Amino acid sequence: MRDEDPALGELAPSYRAAIDAIMPGLGSGHSAGDATQSRVFEALLALLESLGEETPVVLVVEDLHWADSSTRSFIGF
Repeated sequence: MRDEDPALGELAPSYRAAIDAIMPGLGSGHSAGDATQSRVFEALLALLESLGEETPVVLVVEDLHWADSSTRSFIGF
């Protein structure tokens, strides 16, 4: 993703800003510190869907029992 995958470029600017809140440098370059958790989750889901349009995507979360509450919430989302 850090090599500017086309899937990232296809996201709506609001999604890119939300992704920038959790992964600075991947989004729009404009930090969205006020991005709600649900907006970030929607942006991540949109990114995974975009990545999966041409090839399967596997999301691996190791040691989920040690994951923070935000990660567990995203998995539930």
